[in-house]
Amino acid sequence: MCKTQSRNLKRSTKVLFLLLLYKSKNLFIKPTTKLLSNKNLALQPDPEISDEILNNLIVDAIKDIKGKDIALFDLRHLPSASNDYFIICHGNSKTQLFGIINNIEKRVYEELGIRPNHSEGKGGTNWMLTDYFSVIVHIFMQEKREFYNMEDLWSDAIITKYNNLD
Repeated sequence: MCKTQSRNLKRSTKVLFLLLLYKSKNLFIKPTTKLLSNKNLALQPDPEISDEILNNLIVDAIKDIKGKDIALFDLRHLPSASNDYFIICHGNSKTQLFGIINNIEKRVYEELGIRPNHSEGKGGTNWMLTDYFSVIVHIFMQEKREFYNMEDLWSDAIITKYNNLD
């Protein structure tokens, strides 16, 4: 057996092990880019985990790091929407943005066992997002949030605003 075949067999065994591990926890697996490591597996929750539970956990994780002007957009009644919910907030510094997105990903994984399907903006931008299938979280610097004005863009959504924790 050549090195390539041996390496592929090891990878296949690892993937099978991960599939069995996650199946035993009643999670559905949606592979993202590569199926070679645990970090590249996005996990969809058990259907019994409602969007309301996920939304409340994300909002709570944002409040932990004092995200500002949190808004939940319910897009389910809009036929043109690509997902069911947006959660939008802003921070005062890039460090706070990183803290917010990291806290969201950490808490959602620890409490619900779900990894984001996709994340953007961790390279030091003024707008970060993380995608949890039916929920997309947008985290802005205040100037970018004002510039893009998502509240006006999605004004036909049902918007729930949360008080700031100052």
